[in-house]
Amino acid sequence: MLNIMMLLSTPVFGGHYLTDMLGGGIVALLAVFLGNRIKLYLGEIDAIEKTRKVPASAFKRKEG
Repeated sequence: MLNIMMLLSTPVFGGHYLTDMLGGGIVALLAVFLGNRIKLYLGEIDAIEKTRKVPASAFKRKEG
């Protein structure tokens, strides 16, 4: 809630215009999107997902 109040007061009391805030938000969203695409391209996301999977042998009962 405090962050929302700060963002709403920035154009009124701060040194930024509304267009500055919108431009910064667009740049931030673009950076997150491109970062995720780069990670996907490099295969890091796939490597993380593979380590999270439990092998089927972990579910087999041991007899004896």
